Amino acid sequence: NSAALAAALAQHGSIAARLADRLAAGDESAVRAVLGDGQRARNLLPTKRQSTRVTWARLGVVLADRPGELARLFSVAGEAAVNIEDVTIDHATDHPVGIAVIDVAEDQVETLYAAASAAGWHVARY
Repeated sequence: NSAALAAALAQHGSIAARLADRLAAGDESAVRAVLGDGQRARNLLPTKRQSTRVTWARLGVVLADRPGELARLFSVAGEAAVNIEDVTIDHATDHPVGIAVIDVAEDQVETLYAAASAAGWHVARY
């Protein structure tokens, strides 16, 4: 399948080049459009089986890069009766912190926002 893989990589390279050009030009609406295309494509990927389609909400939580910090966040979510559906962690290269990007059901996002904020973290809605 090398031909199919090469074609897919070329397409992704083209998208990345277009995004880089739009970023350099300061074209915020075009950048948002490219990122929106990516989000819509991600939403097409299979997820865990649900009887109905659930729309997730996303929060970013800034965590110190130290042992137990992620576990503490998960404990705070559990104590607030919030089910974490997905998590991605991005590490800062210039500071000892990371951002835990948390997906939860829309009806639980404000509960997690309040609980994480009360626990002392900086929280952002996506």
